[in-house]
Amino acid sequence: MAIAAALIGTRGTSSTNTVSTVAGTSTGGSGNHGLIFVSFDAGVTISTVADSKSNTWTLKDSVISSTGDASKIAVYYCLNWTGGASHNATVTFSGNAFPTCHLVEATGAATSSPFDVSVTNAGQSHPFSVASGVLSQAAEAVFLFGEQNSGGTSADNYTSSNATLLSQEPDLTNFWTSGVTVAITAATGSVNYNLQKGTSSVTGAIKLFSVKEGGAGGPTINTQPQNATVYRGQTANFTVSATTSGGTLHYQWKDDGVNVGADSNSYTTAATVDSDNGAQITCAVTDDNGTTTSAAATLTVLTVANLAWFSA
Repeated sequence: MAIAAALIGTRGTSSTNTVSTVAGTSTGGSGNHGLIFVSFDAGVTISTVADSKSNTWTLKDSVISSTGDASKIAVYYCLNWTGGASHNATVTFSGNAFPTCHLVEATGAATSSPFDVSVTNAGQSHPFSVASGVLSQAAEAVFLFGEQNSGGTSADNYTSSNATLLSQEPDLTNFWTSGVTVAITAATGSVNYNLQKGTSSVTGAIKLFSVKEGGAGGPTINTQPQNATVYRGQTANFTVSATTSGGTLHYQWKDDGVNVGADSNSYTTAATVDSDNGAQITCAVTDDNGTTTSAAATLTVLTVANLAWFSA
């Protein structure tokens, strides 16, 4: 399995307008996917997210709120990041946020679309119970971030019947240190698990999403488009054959880099003109795990000058 996950940060515990993870060691380093899980208080917003490796972070989902104290959860991601040892993240808020922050790495093949399912449970009473739904492929890294909105007396713990725990930050003894990050790898096509809070009845929220391995480039192209030679005014036809690595195949043909044609494994040009001679025809084939671009096929257009030898 090419996917792994490692908890490499820790949480902040004070009423501050910034929170930083402690620099740690990741399992894979550069070229993987970075994830930041943030829990923070109501009435503030996140101003910036940065890290010591100068990665750019994007909000994965809208921030969600639980009931009661209405504390919030945000999940940020960075594709193909610069990771590795001595790495930490800092989140800045608009005011004092009583925040927590975890920095996580998902190793595996880079893909333009690594996310699969996303599940949000807000305002739930303990114990939380959430299922990921059907995953697109086996052996995904599934991440969970939970918070509670008021004090409790027992640390949360993780249970699951069909997944393997990779890492966990389990101490949820009260709201001000709220935040648990769980990284698991699915043994089957779905993940079902619970977060237990002892006998406490406090409410809170869970954010779950999965990052899939994606393969080394998405679909496999079995038959490349072939060169074509036509007379001026004729059309040329190109085809491609591919096998999906997960999900439905989609096709985007390109003529010298310009999108043409329909979502089909074949493309027929318009009536050719002299300027079409030498055009490079490619096809980008996409499935749930990424995009693979075909080799270029050359379009040759024969003109009257090409046929002059017939009259000699």
